[in-house]
Amino acid sequence: MSIVQLEFLTQDEVRIALCRKYWEMNSDLRFAYKTTDIARENSIKPRDLIGIVTSLCNATLLGDVCSECGTPYIYSSRENLLRRNRGLPPLWLCENCTQRREEQRAAAQAAKDAERRNLIQSIYGNVPRGPRDPITLSFEDAVFLTSLVRLCGTEDLSHIRPLVSVSIGSFSPTKKFDDSILKQLWDSDLIFVHPDSPLEAFGEENPLCANMV
Repeated sequence: MSIVQLEFLTQDEVRIALCRKYWEMNSDLRFAYKTTDIARENSIKPRDLIGIVTSLCNATLLGDVCSECGTPYIYSSRENLLRRNRGLPPLWLCENCTQRREEQRAAAQAAKDAERRNLIQSIYGNVPRGPRDPITLSFEDAVFLTSLVRLCGTEDLSHIRPLVSVSIGSFSPTKKFDDSILKQLWDSDLIFVHPDSPLEAFGEENPLCANMV
């Protein structure tokens, strides 16, 4: 007697009998044979028994199936069965359904990211910005801008890296002062949001809330 359903992967009757003994249960729903006895009868080392049984048959229980496609859960050992069924079998997804869900989630996220990127491009990508005559800059703005470009400017000077990419205190003594300087440069139209900035630099709900640091 056993509540475990077996699908055999061998035609060898001796091996099939071994698998039946391994999974057979008595009326108290306890395993009928000790693994050490099964191993000794088949001249197998006890530590090798589980691997051999697993390679010879698939053990399943009625009702313990993938919540989407109905594929049965295959038990790897007695311990696996007992641990899994101490309560109601948990809901689970088979490998194929898990992969399909991950692909669907990734596709949905990619579509969402593309939509946000298009919105960000529409907000920040087509704003006309002409050159500024350095002579028109205040001394403070000139110092702040030069320091920022020298510290965070990329090699081709096409944009500046965020301040979080450099060590604290590299730009000014405190983060509060960093924020104050960036705000001043922003208010003076000397720095702008790059439309190709990482999506996480923008507000989740409102791309106008860009993180300048």
